[in-house]
Amino acid sequence: MSVSVDVASMLRQLADQQSALGEQQAALLQLQTEIVHMQRALIERAIGEPAQDVVSTRVARPSDKAPLDASQVAPAPPAEVASKAPAQPATSAPGSGQAP
Repeated sequence: MSVSVDVASMLRQLADQQSALGEQQAALLQLQTEIVHMQRALIERAIGEPAQDVVSTRVARPSDKAPLDASQVAPAPPAEVASKAPAQPATSAPGSGQAP
């Protein structure tokens, strides 16, 4: 009994499935973005003030052919901000591995 395997057909099906999954993930990301925007609007309405640190984002979709404009991406915070945080907690409980 011999079983013929059509590898090319299997690869096409796999590629189609991967493409569909990518499109679904992009749609879910867009939905999550819209949910966050609506939550923000509700919070702003509840407190009566618009937030000042808003940065608009753009979700790249597989169908987009134009490259994203990197100049619109907000820069990362300076390294000094991260370096001011303590590396270890101030407490030294017994067995924590920290010197008193």
